[in-house]
Amino acid sequence: MNRSRARSLASLSILVFALALALGGVGSADGTTASLGPRERVKSSVSRALAIAQAWPTGSNERRSGIVRVTHELFDVGEMARRSDHTSPGCSSTSASSLNV
Repeated sequence: MNRSRARSLASLSILVFALALALGGVGSADGTTASLGPRERVKSSVSRALAIAQAWPTGSNERRSGIVRVTHELFDVGEMARRSDHTSPGCSSTSASSLNV
């Protein structure tokens, strides 16, 4: 594995882990990791995201959809949206399709 790819994978795993810690209120949308403790859920999700990132080329639809699927299993996006304050000044909306994964 070349250095650039290794850095990309390390960055991805750090990002997923940091998001999980920062958001705290993570929930499973479909119950795939519901029986695991918080640390095990994050480790499992990072491992799955890394496996997807290694299996598919950057920018491919399979890679993007796989990582989005893992993310949605880790974070209850609907609950986070419900709890967020969309009326605060400077709040901007970002669609999932605009993310480059």
